[in-house]
Amino acid sequence: MDLEVSDDGVGFDPAEVFARTPHGAGRGFGLPAARARLREYGGDLGVCGEPGRGTRIRATVSARPRPQPAAAPVPTATAG
Repeated sequence: MDLEVSDDGVGFDPAEVFARTPHGAGRGFGLPAARARLREYGGDLGVCGEPGRGTRIRATVSARPRPQPAAAPVPTATAG
């Protein structure tokens, strides 16, 4: 499943955004956090942009649910 959003606004350099650290300059961590969360679920976040040329963001994730780990067996009581 894909979701793509694009605009023809002021744009930005995506590499600069993803290179930021918590102590670096910048306005937030929304795109890096979104990419990390999507990757946890087997997806990804692609960002294309250029200053003065707009931005395109594409989120991709599998439509199939991830397999859940099997639950540990419950011990049974034995007669003794």
